[in-house]
Amino acid sequence: MKTNHPLAFRLLSLLVCLPLLTACSSGDKEDDPDPTTQNGGDEVRWKVSGTEYAGFGSNVQTQGHYRPSSADDKNKELLILADDSKTYQVSVLIDNFTGKGTYTLVPNGNSRGGLTEMTGSKSTYISIWAASSPAGTVEITEWDPNTTHVKGTFSFKARVRNTGGTFGPSVEVTSGSFNFKSVYKY
Repeated sequence: MKTNHPLAFRLLSLLVCLPLLTACSSGDKEDDPDPTTQNGGDEVRWKVSGTEYAGFGSNVQTQGHYRPSSADDKNKELLILADDSKTYQVSVLIDNFTGKGTYTLVPNGNSRGGLTEMTGSKSTYISIWAASSPAGTVEITEWDPNTTHVKGTFSFKARVRNTGGTFGPSVEVTSGSFNFKSVYKY
């Protein structure tokens, strides 16, 4: 004699299918990752021709470096470097870095901004070749020498220098910002 247990079969089927039913809701959308939780919260943002680019997270290079002394006959420096993993790499170097304040980038100066195309011509635009002065500014709004936390803004104009010393096209980097929990000492 055969015994049917329709209730037990239904409960077992429900338990097996429940994870699939809860995971496949048509109204649900997976959240984008929070950029402040990736890469320690370090982030660099900038605009070129009105388009915003950003470097943060594990799929891009985002670095801050700090030389705290001039004992090795080199000036104190702060270097910010980032790329968006597909279009541009941006860099800002402050020579004679002293902490919070505004630093002016001038043509032929030691402090500079740079922008490199990661595809196409792979041109590098550097503020030391800018056609006019000042070439740009970097403002350090937060600086803690103990933790090396640094936050600030930047903008600059730059040009390409062609083979033979002639200058090529110009570019303007605007609305730049950076925030590092700590930068690497070197």
